[in-house]
Amino acid sequence: MRLHRLLLTAVSGMLSFDLLAGEFLQPCSEGVWGYEERVETLIDTATETSRGEALSLSRWPSFASESGVRLDNSNQVHAVHFEKSLWAEGRRSLGALDFSSAQVPVRHSQAPIAPELAERIRRTFNQAILSSRRSERFGLDGVSYAFTLPDAGCASAWSPEPESRSGQLVHLMKLLDAHANAPDPAESEGRIAALLDVLEDADSAP
Repeated sequence: MRLHRLLLTAVSGMLSFDLLAGEFLQPCSEGVWGYEERVETLIDTATETSRGEALSLSRWPSFASESGVRLDNSNQVHAVHFEKSLWAEGRRSLGALDFSSAQVPVRHSQAPIAPELAERIRRTFNQAILSSRRSERFGLDGVSYAFTLPDAGCASAWSPEPESRSGQLVHLMKLLDAHANAPDPAESEGRIAALLDVLEDADSAP
């Protein structure tokens, strides 16, 4: 009976830790073999933006092609989708884990967003990045996300639960990605504003 209680306590602690981890982003770690840096560089080139100037949101899936979103200083939302996996292409063509010269074709689209909405987006990611915490949560498969904002730094998430705060930030990234191709910008901005309301309400809760 005592062993049973100990196991329940351990499992409960693990679940609590996992849920807590999903509520906070993690500070970005150093990239591997230049892969992440190369992804970011290709997105910067496609959008003609810089991570030193724009809000940068990047997605690195384990078994699919990479993608990224940029919100620049003129309030243009850029969406970039790699047409091939840079990870797979780099390993195949270079024959080594060095991605510094790896190339893949990309698709780029963009659309303006209301200035007041753009400011709310920046403020939301700024707060999330600045409140990031170290965590031992990791995995070999899944999807990694990196969020970078000038003066705030870089924070990341790995396959967060959709209902967690990190999951909601990932959903905001997806809404911005869709906005770059939205047939009805007003409707798209409405969905973004509604999610920002949820995130801001959570920030203001005691």
